Amino acid sequence: RLPSFYLLAGAYSLAFLVGPATSLHLMPYLTDLGLSAAQAVTAVAVSSASGGVGALAAGFLAERFNSKAILTLDFVLIAVGFFLLPGVTSGALALAWGAYYGLVHGGMFTLFQIIFADHYGRHSLGALRGLMSPLQASMHALGPMGAAVTYDLTGSYGLVFIGFAVATLAAAGCVFFARPPAANDQM
Repeated sequence: RLPSFYLLAGAYSLAFLVGPATSLHLMPYLTDLGLSAAQAVTAVAVSSASGGVGALAAGFLAERFNSKAILTLDFVLIAVGFFLLPGVTSGALALAWGAYYGLVHGGMFTLFQIIFADHYGRHSLGALRGLMSPLQASMHALGPMGAAVTYDLTGSYGLVFIGFAVATLAAAGCVFFARPPAANDQM
């Protein structure tokens, strides 16, 4: 009934397919590259910490610019991060990548809440979160498992991260094409 809802739900699903899988598989990926466990865990910690900064920055930007455009750009920047990941060959580059990824990935969480409120009104946020929670939980399970199976079959994270980039670009497309519903179509 509401195509924009299905597009945003698709973007949300893809985001929660990729995010937890990245968090789970980043450390083994970095140690497979030859980084020490300490370097890898520090990069993951930097990513997590910069996510908070990204969430705050996204909220600030959303008050000044079109939140849908910012979320679309955010997904594109996340995909760029996955294309850059094979170039991470040192502890310093892992820290830089972690800071970059955390910043852009952290913004996504804030922006999704704003987009849903913009499209369907604040009064619908509880119902929307209720609808989206089972989907989010399913994606939290499928993403890491799919990445693990792909790694086991190929012996590499290359295809995993390319898949994450493609999924994130698809999420950007979903957000880009989602149009706010007419006032009488609000949830």
